[in-house]
Amino acid sequence: MGNGLILIANVKGDQVSFIARNNIEDKSAQEVIRFVTSSLNGNGGGSKTFAQGGGKNTDALEKIYTHIEKVLNNE
Repeated sequence: MGNGLILIANVKGDQVSFIARNNIEDKSAQEVIRFVTSSLNGNGGGSKTFAQGGGKNTDALEKIYTHIEKVLNNE
């Protein structure tokens, strides 16, 4: 993997589970997961390079994807 962040979402009914893997110097997988899960009324954690979590508000998924794209583009 070159420089990047991978975020995998598993949606099952109204529940969403996430894992994130990161190797970008100034980004953190843990911060991404904490934002994602807090937006879904859930929780999660990990380290700068790997994190996981989940939540139950699938209505927020589009907002989450838009936010992560902005973070990765330094907007």
